Amino acid sequence: MIAIVDNGTGWQHPDLKSNVWTNQAEATGLPNVDDDGNGYVDDVHGYDLAEKDADPTNAPEDNAGYYVHGTHVAGLAAAVTDNALGIAGVSWNCKYMPIKASYDNSPQDISKGYEGIVYAADNGADVINCSWGHLGDYSNYEQEVINYAYAKGSIIVAAAGNKSVDTPHYPSGYKHVISVTSVDDSDIKVNYAAWGLSVDIAAPGDEVLSTLPAGIYGRLSGTSMASPIVAGTIALVKSFHPDWNNEKIIEQAVFSADNIDARNPEYAWMLGNGRVNLYRALTEENPPPPPPKIGLLQASPNDELYGNGNGFFEGGETIVLSCRFRNYSLGTGNNVKFYLDLLDNPYLEPITVSSTISVAADTTFDLSSPLVFRVKNNSPGHMTKMAIGYTCEQSYSRADTISLLIGKTSVLVVDDDDGINNVEGFYLAALQELGVSFGIWDYPKLGTPSGKFLSNFPMVIWLCEWTFPSLTPEDQKALQYYLDHGGNLFLSGQDIGWDLMDSDSDNATAAAQQFFRGYLHAEYLSDDSEDDQIVGVLGDPIGSGLSFRIFQPGRELEYQFPDVIAPLPEAYSIWQYHLQGGCAGVRYQGNYRTVYFGFGFEAIDAPDIANPYQISNNRLEVMRRVLDYLSPIRHQPLRDTDDTFNAYPVTVKLDWDTTDVQSIKLFWRKDAESEFQTVTMGKNGSNYIAFIPPLPSGNKVEYYLKLNT
Repeated sequence: MIAIVDNGTGWQHPDLKSNVWTNQAEATGLPNVDDDGNGYVDDVHGYDLAEKDADPTNAPEDNAGYYVHGTHVAGLAAAVTDNALGIAGVSWNCKYMPIKASYDNSPQDISKGYEGIVYAADNGADVINCSWGHLGDYSNYEQEVINYAYAKGSIIVAAAGNKSVDTPHYPSGYKHVISVTSVDDSDIKVNYAAWGLSVDIAAPGDEVLSTLPAGIYGRLSGTSMASPIVAGTIALVKSFHPDWNNEKIIEQAVFSADNIDARNPEYAWMLGNGRVNLYRALTEENPPPPPPKIGLLQASPNDELYGNGNGFFEGGETIVLSCRFRNYSLGTGNNVKFYLDLLDNPYLEPITVSSTISVAADTTFDLSSPLVFRVKNNSPGHMTKMAIGYTCEQSYSRADTISLLIGKTSVLVVDDDDGINNVEGFYLAALQELGVSFGIWDYPKLGTPSGKFLSNFPMVIWLCEWTFPSLTPEDQKALQYYLDHGGNLFLSGQDIGWDLMDSDSDNATAAAQQFFRGYLHAEYLSDDSEDDQIVGVLGDPIGSGLSFRIFQPGRELEYQFPDVIAPLPEAYSIWQYHLQGGCAGVRYQGNYRTVYFGFGFEAIDAPDIANPYQISNNRLEVMRRVLDYLSPIRHQPLRDTDDTFNAYPVTVKLDWDTTDVQSIKLFWRKDAESEFQTVTMGKNGSNYIAFIPPLPSGNKVEYYLKLNT
């Protein structure tokens, strides 16, 4: 029996009615009584978990046509065979269980999908089809639901997603789920279909004919259509081999697929084991397993064993790299050799750069021994890339590249976007153009940086783009520690205010609201200004004299949600929305400094310049002013003077730990000179001073300061 967890099924369709599951206890029991004791009353042919009634029929017709989805999916898996009507379902008259998991007014949103999986497993479904899902964050709750259903004996099959990316999609990306992508009738991956390590198999999904409500038929496209074809195949294999366990059934259906890499060379090994072949699945004995397909989940470097334990990988230290991987394949691997490639970085030297282990199918694992390298004594602060990969006996190999900060830099960029709509390039391009040294914290791979770690950086840029939660409770605690210890923070992204403050957000806890008000020194007013024109507040050190349009790059027009905020009394407004009014950015100066934008920095000028590496003058100027404001180097610029007899004192105060400071130098020249003269500034506590000698009247002097650590 195949459970169709979807937005409802027109189960009385002439081509579906004979194969619908019947709950005999309820069919022969009393009305309005839970005769079988499963917690659902009168669920004779399934249940509507959203509307909480025993009618799993599709929702009423909607303008976008979403309401047909579940009926179309059900037909592909289990339409009646050889009845001289319409189509034949793949499973050859296996029964199907319709489970409606969406509300009537939002048939596109399978909001009760995981409840549907539990219902299906509890009521004896052999196969559960999930032609829905989401990109984004992994959920322990969702994985636990999958584990529960799998332990109850259900095989879960899910659509890989209709966005052509290699990012995990859920539930198809979870363990114990068969992930299905879509190909056309020539075995070519269709342009919308997902691909990647988490895909297990492909199936036809382009313009596929199936059942629709009201007893008719029609064609739809998507991985939603490919998934029930595989679900039907698995059900048919089970009906042929009722004595086989689920592991054997899954292997038979997936391992017998036809390899289609030759038709899709740019997606080799990324479309699962190939396109499903029903004939081979039913006739072939012991089809060969695929090789392991292993991806790096997390790389955790530390200097605790052979360094000073401060979390920075500095000259002379030996760094231990602990790695966690996942084998997405249903195939195992013996003698899989993992390696670390330092990519010819002259400041690093290898120590232990390989480890060989055996890898089980569809599992998460750590290396039995860590990978180890040493930072040479003369290494400056810089970002480096290194590759962590593997080779296996089946002649398959691949590698992931990670970025790692060696030493210290003046700015740390916490890259906390969703990993799909990547926007860090907008920030990095501006920093590079300004000549600012920076490190990158890869949040998806490394998780929350500790407050102690952050406190080693004079300035932190934390970009959230449009992710939820924008800042987790752990993120908030780390930032509180950083700011309590005198840090300087630039926080940017749309809907941060909504996420932390709005009553409709699950993340708007009392602690989150306290962080927003107490550390960002802002009040949240609304989540959508409906205004894309920004103007700087006159006289503000960041905003004054600037104006631009905003558009969150990579997001459609209907997903533009710049927050309307307001500064608390101790803070200041940076930006205003030009047409609708209201504040778009807030800065604070006290024991620490913060700059918070209610929109993404990346949105500046994006309506016209959406390429992160195409320099926008506004973005560049905004970043320069933000860094000037946050800089721990406090300096009051010299004013014009009539004094031609006395030297001109240039003073600097450092609002930061000066332990790592080697020197601050003053560079100055008269406007007629080509070379700057250099003076090393004298130190008095956290203050530094140097002098420009007296000059005759009429001279113009240019000068700048350089801090060396």
